[in-house]
Amino acid sequence: MRIAGRLPLLSEPTALLIQWVGDQIEGLVPIEKEALKAVPDALRAALTGSDEQPLRCLPPNPRRLKGLANFLLRHPELFPGDDEPEIRRNECRRLLVVAYVYQFHHDVFVRWQYEIGLYKLLLQWVRGEIYPEKMPPFLATLQLPEQFKPDSSAATPTFLRESTYPDPGEANIFWIAPLVAEMGDAHVAADFRSYLSLRVNT
Repeated sequence: MRIAGRLPLLSEPTALLIQWVGDQIEGLVPIEKEALKAVPDALRAALTGSDEQPLRCLPPNPRRLKGLANFLLRHPELFPGDDEPEIRRNECRRLLVVAYVYQFHHDVFVRWQYEIGLYKLLLQWVRGEIYPEKMPPFLATLQLPEQFKPDSSAATPTFLRESTYPDPGEANIFWIAPLVAEMGDAHVAADFRSYLSLRVNT
């Protein structure tokens, strides 16, 4: 299904999301601004891969990206408040994955709320570890922006990434997949409980 009314694609959606969120925070009253001053840096850290490059894990469509930014800004209580950068980055990554799935793939979100172990299935899927005949129907309708292949030459489990050359105008692209792959086994299903249990009405 195509998104109605194609818009020019964004070359750097990660930078634009951070800019939009930062600009909105700057416009808040001082006490709210102070509480959220670390958010842009937390987002930047969360969306940076192990190679120190921005992850290509956000929709390049301005309308969809603005929707995600607005969702995050409507729920500032969801942002992690820990002062430890590593903890803040990991929490921010979890928030981004949950917010993205809620915003763009609500049928997956509902299943995830009901069965918290869905994170493991999502991770296996983005890594290409699920055989096609075992693919749940609700994932089979989605397309990954990249495919991940195990690198057998590496001493530790490593995955090589290759673009699937998706049509960026399609609504069924699971853009957040590279972030899920980056997070990997360092995050477990229970880590998402606090975000999934929140009633987020938009």
